[in-house]
Amino acid sequence: MRDFAVVSWALALHLTRVRPVRSAWVAVPFAAGRRGELVAGRRALLVVETNLSPNTIVVDIDPEREVALEHVLVSGRRRASESLP
Repeated sequence: MRDFAVVSWALALHLTRVRPVRSAWVAVPFAAGRRGELVAGRRALLVVETNLSPNTIVVDIDPEREVALEHVLVSGRRRASESLP
């Protein structure tokens, strides 16, 4: 609920031209492994959990570099994927 308030406030400031929204692309460490059903399930869980937040969207997961690429609308906010082990 807090992320919704943060995004709504940023949108209001942007629409009233008080302050533009400064989004960011972030590569978040994510060592899920490379193959297997368990790994695929873990990646899917990361995407679903992170995308529930209105502030962050997972765009891609790179198993070779072991990172998840996320777009954060209001940068500087904690991402949901940081809570995963």
